[in-house]
Amino acid sequence: MEKLKTLFDNARISEARCSRHTCCCQFEHTVRFPAIAFLEIGVTRDGEIKTVVLQSQLEILPAFFPVDGKDELTMLLDEVDENNAAAWVEAKILHFVDTYLRLETSDHYQQENIVTDPVCGMRANKAFAPAQMTYRGQTYYFCIAEYRAAPK
Repeated sequence: MEKLKTLFDNARISEARCSRHTCCCQFEHTVRFPAIAFLEIGVTRDGEIKTVVLQSQLEILPAFFPVDGKDELTMLLDEVDENNAAAWVEAKILHFVDTYLRLETSDHYQQENIVTDPVCGMRANKAFAPAQMTYRGQTYYFCIAEYRAAPK
């Protein structure tokens, strides 16, 4: 989770959601990722202490597309396969990254970021615009940096 946190400027380990048996990474709302997301991975056991259970929970709010939110892997305590457990955790983190990156291209999440380039008239996402300028209190975004210098 610490490594995952380093890949996104808006990520932090959430102490409020974590316990001594779970770790939660929280992703704040940004222009690029206009939602709040939580990834929690934990470990628990059954009441008889015969099995160990790895758990994952993923939340993205608001939710505009289906997300596989909860999953778990159960293993007998005396037959724990560490490689299988590590692969399961890695798969959950990769699933989160794939799902979270969908926010960048989902029309539902990006509606507020769509702007029209004043030079060519093309619609583009302002989060990825290579140039912008503010003129008389209005910010304009350009799909090509050279358009910013184009004569009006």
